[in-house]
Amino acid sequence: MTRLTFNFIILVGIVSILCSPNTFAQSNGKIVGKVTEATSGTPLIGANVILLNTSEGASADLQGNYTISGVEPGNYQISASYLGYEEAVLEITVQANQVTVVDFALKESATELSGVTVYGQLTRGQAKALNEQKNAPNIKNVVSSEQFLLFPDRNAAETVARIPGISISYDQGEGELVQIRGLAPQYNSLTVNGQRIPAPDPDLGRAVGLDLLNQDLMENIVVTKALTPDIDGDAIGGNINFQMKQAPDEGILVVNAGGGYNAQHSYFDEYGKDIMNLSGYAGQRFFDKKLGVLFAASYYKTNRGSLLKELEYDDITMTDHIFAQHSNDYDVLRERTGFNLNTEFKFDQFNRIYVNANYNRYFDKEIRRLNEWIIDDEEETKETRNRVEDQFLTNAMFGGNHNFNGIKLDYTGSWIKAKEEMPARTYFRFQRDFDFSGYTNDEIKEFSPNTKFTQEDVLTLNRIRVDDNLKEDEDISGMFNVEIPYFLTGEKSTIKFGGKYTDKSAKYTARRL
Repeated sequence: MTRLTFNFIILVGIVSILCSPNTFAQSNGKIVGKVTEATSGTPLIGANVILLNTSEGASADLQGNYTISGVEPGNYQISASYLGYEEAVLEITVQANQVTVVDFALKESATELSGVTVYGQLTRGQAKALNEQKNAPNIKNVVSSEQFLLFPDRNAAETVARIPGISISYDQGEGELVQIRGLAPQYNSLTVNGQRIPAPDPDLGRAVGLDLLNQDLMENIVVTKALTPDIDGDAIGGNINFQMKQAPDEGILVVNAGGGYNAQHSYFDEYGKDIMNLSGYAGQRFFDKKLGVLFAASYYKTNRGSLLKELEYDDITMTDHIFAQHSNDYDVLRERTGFNLNTEFKFDQFNRIYVNANYNRYFDKEIRRLNEWIIDDEEETKETRNRVEDQFLTNAMFGGNHNFNGIKLDYTGSWIKAKEEMPARTYFRFQRDFDFSGYTNDEIKEFSPNTKFTQEDVLTLNRIRVDDNLKEDEDISGMFNVEIPYFLTGEKSTIKFGGKYTDKSAKYTARRL
C-alpha cells in the first residue's frame, strides 16, 4: 500500500503576503546565535531570546540556534532566558543588511528559601523538556531520560504510564499496551524518532506492545494529545514519540549494571530466578566537533512465573460441592536487547545532517502446565503448552535541518521493519479416568499443583497441535517541511508547508498441524 499526503499550515492569506510592502524588508538586519548551558555547552532547546522594548524575539531550536529577522538598524538590548537558568542581557548594534551574531551561555540559577538551596543542576534535562512542552503550539507532555531513568521501570510502557492521561495493560506482571485519554491502543500511534512503528503482533491489530522497547536507549518521550498538520492524522487518542539518544556535544561514557534474585518464583522454576539489567552508551565529537557519534546498548533479562488455582462450585444445587478444580502454572523467560547508533555532521550552527539506526529484540518464552479435575465426570486432564514469541524492530533514518537566511528546511528518509516469529508453538492434551470417591472438599482443595508427568501417570493422548506463525510489516517513507518567515503590517509571521510519502507492505504466514 502506498500513501501520499501533503500537509499545509497557512497562518495568513497568501495574497496579503505578496502584497505587503514589508514582506521582505531589504534594509533591515538580522540577528542569529546559539543558546547553550555554560558548564557543559549543551544546547538549551526552547530558550527565549527577546529584543527588549520591542515585539521581536525567537525560540531556540533543537540545536539551540535562533534567528530574529527584519530588525531595524540601531542599538538594542537582547536577553536570553531559560527555566532554571539566570537571564542574560547584552548590548548589541544591528546594521542594515548585516548579520549580527550573538551567542549566549547561561548559568544555572539557585534559589535560597529558609536555608534550603535548590540547584538547577538537579533538573537540567527535565528543564529542557518543560521548555519544549511550554513552547509547543499544541498539547503535549515531554519527559527527559533524567527523570524516567530514576524509576525501576522494566520497559517503555511502564515509563509512559507515569505521564498524565495515560494508562496501560499488563501481561504477566509487565506493562504492554498503552491507552491515551481512555482510548484503546489501536486508536493511538507510536513512533521512534518520528517513524511510525508497525505492529509486529497479528493478534493486536494496529496496536503495538511497548514491552518491545527498552527505555535505557531513549533521550526523551513526547506524548502529543492534540495532533497538528505536520503529524500523521491516523490517531484519535494521540501520539507517543520516543526520541533516541543523540550524539553529545562533548565526549561521554556511561555504564549501568544491575541484577536481582526472585525468590518467590513459580513452582517449577524452569528458567532460574536471576534478573539482569545492563546498559550503557558512549559518544564523542571529531573534526573540530563537526562530526558527532554515539553508540548505546541495552540488555534486560527476567524470569517470571505464576500459579493459579480455580475452584468451581455446583451452581445448580447451590451447595458447597466442588464441581471442578483447575491448577495452572506459568514459567516465563523474557529478554530485551537493544542497540542505537547515531551520527551527525554539523556544517555550522544552522545546518546539519544525520544518520541513525536502531535495533530492538523482545524474546518471550513461556511454558504453561494445566492440571484439571472434573469431579462429577471423574476425569483428570493434563495439558502442556510451549510458546516462543520473538519480536524484532529494526529501523534506519537519514535527515537534515537547515536554515537558509531565515527559511527553515527539515527532511527525513526512513525504513522500518517489524517482525514476529512464533515457531513450533505446541499444545498437548492428555486425559484419564480418576476415581474421586472418598475425597472430601477440603482434600480436593489441596490437590497438588505439580503437573509434571511421572512414570506412574498413565494418560491417553487426547489432542495435539503445532502452530508456526510469521508476521512481517515494513514501511518506507520520506517527508519534508519548509517554514518561511514574512512580515504583514509590521508583524512577523510564518507560513509552513510540507509533504510525506509512505510505502507500506505486510505479510502474515500461519501454519497448523
